[in-house]
Amino acid sequence: MPNQPRRTRRLRLLIAALVVSSISAVATFGTAAAADPQTGTLEICKLASGKGVAGSFAFTVEGRPGTIEVPVGGCSLPVTLPTGQATVTEVGRPGFTVGAIQAIPSDRLVQSDLTGRTAKVQIVAGGVENQTIVTFTNKATPKGFLEVCKAKPAGDSLTGRFNFTVSQTGSPTRTVTVPVGGCSMALQLFAGPATVTEVARTGAQLVSVAATPTNRLIGTPDLGNRTANVQIVEGDLASQTIVTFINKNVPPPPTTGLVKICKKAGPGVKPGSTFTFTLATRATRSVDVKAGFCSSPQEVPVGNLTVTEKATNGLRVSDITVDPAGARVGNADLTAGTVTVAVEASRVVTEVTFTNRSAEPGILKVCKVAGTGVVPGTRFQFTVGTTPVTVRAGSCSLPLNVPAGNLAITEAAANGTRVTDITVAGAGSLVSKDLAARTATVNAASGAITEAVFTNAKPSTPVRGCVWTVKYYKQHGKIVARLVPSGGLSVGSDRLSAAQAHWALKAGVRHNFRFKLQSELIAALLNQLGGATTPASVQAAVDAAQLLLSHGDGALHKGRWNTLETDSRATVSYRGRTSKAVQLRDILRDYNQGKLQGSPDTCGKHRSDNDKPGHGRRGYGKPINHWRAI
Repeated sequence: MPNQPRRTRRLRLLIAALVVSSISAVATFGTAAAADPQTGTLEICKLASGKGVAGSFAFTVEGRPGTIEVPVGGCSLPVTLPTGQATVTEVGRPGFTVGAIQAIPSDRLVQSDLTGRTAKVQIVAGGVENQTIVTFTNKATPKGFLEVCKAKPAGDSLTGRFNFTVSQTGSPTRTVTVPVGGCSMALQLFAGPATVTEVARTGAQLVSVAATPTNRLIGTPDLGNRTANVQIVEGDLASQTIVTFINKNVPPPPTTGLVKICKKAGPGVKPGSTFTFTLATRATRSVDVKAGFCSSPQEVPVGNLTVTEKATNGLRVSDITVDPAGARVGNADLTAGTVTVAVEASRVVTEVTFTNRSAEPGILKVCKVAGTGVVPGTRFQFTVGTTPVTVRAGSCSLPLNVPAGNLAITEAAANGTRVTDITVAGAGSLVSKDLAARTATVNAASGAITEAVFTNAKPSTPVRGCVWTVKYYKQHGKIVARLVPSGGLSVGSDRLSAAQAHWALKAGVRHNFRFKLQSELIAALLNQLGGATTPASVQAAVDAAQLLLSHGDGALHKGRWNTLETDSRATVSYRGRTSKAVQLRDILRDYNQGKLQGSPDTCGKHRSDNDKPGHGRRGYGKPINHWRAI
């Protein structure tokens, strides 16, 4: 280039002027000290090539902490470095590249890397007059334009808008939204590669990507990941790159399929008899099918479907088949009369066929276990279906021939006992039980023996009073105030006033397990103060909880609430028994909710004022009129 020698001379004159200026600056502040033969001086200068380069650039010097800021058209202050080689690196700025690196004297430049923005220079002993000057010349990265377009195949029904991201190395990612049949506004980008990615949209599939001019497409587009790489060339809109993503409409897959339930009449089954089935997916519905026929096709959600036949006394399910066989999930359960099938939308129909036959009678025995307080040999009366049966505690009844299927067994109340458990042994199964009502529904197995086992017990002490829950006491501070003794309520190693006890009940909802256990303990203590009977197991839990809460300075710490964390798995040993905090909380909670055997019911179940908290305690004889179940 003809002007190159002239530009070089200008550059050298500018740098020489900067050097003279820096030497003069040193002289202005006084005579420099004698040069250290082990150190030398470096200055870093910044020049611009062409328009658009402004501001300042940061540099790092290997072995020297921090960065050095240098303005365009200027140099840094002298930097003292050890003699030898030093590596200077320019911190990159988006939109700019290093076009040249020079040194004064020129032989001080040992090595340079324009792409890496790095120069290695020689530092010689001496002061500013013998310094090394390294100059980085930058130029603005050229820019071009990109448009992103969205198209669809001819005749396709695709509509709406699509989002795209445009990214380049060293630049922030940009997002554009493009309608089907349109293009984005032109984006100004740095010349070079750019990556365009379409954001996935339900109901649409990318089928191809094209670029204009065609040679601007770099490599093969990744249709699966909806990505294409394009080349941005320097210039204005006339030389822009246009990339077009072509998508087609994809209908959503069907979400339902069809299933038919068929009933075959085996031996002993009257054709035309009605059988009821339940179809369970996310919701449950019933279908009636007559023996010898099939139901109409039932539309159900795609996925696993569980089909269950409602049991019919005197009949049993002898076979369950699925067509196609591969649609069956796991094995059919003939005893329970159930099977699970996989429903697919692509399948015309999934057909499930149940075959029933008459069931041989079953054999049932009713057994009585003598629990606590029940004398072996005590007579108990039962009704099996409609048949009365007498069973002595500690023995079983004679075998009874009963129809196979579900059968209700009810025990008559006797001798002040309560039913504490009902189980089933042998070939049958327990369908349901209600201990309070002393009844159970048992499925008697066909041709086999089923034993229904009832366990009874007597409370070791009479059950008196009733209980309220933590929630009730939280909502009725006046009741708490009436029950808490004047000297305070002993909780852990502290005595709480009525107001403090009421606050602690409210704190039971907090994350700290200490507060949860503490609130149930306080409710149990209030129920005791109200005259409710406390079984030995509950009293043991109360004492153990008191001991556990006394650890870590009790409920209060220096007059304030103790917020020490207590893990639910924390243990405490009391009278040779080790319990976890969560176990103690559960016992006290069940007691306060009237769920424990041998414990009082909740006050909400009582109608007599004699069972309300405070009855039987001097000074608490007035009935409490907050009367509802919690």
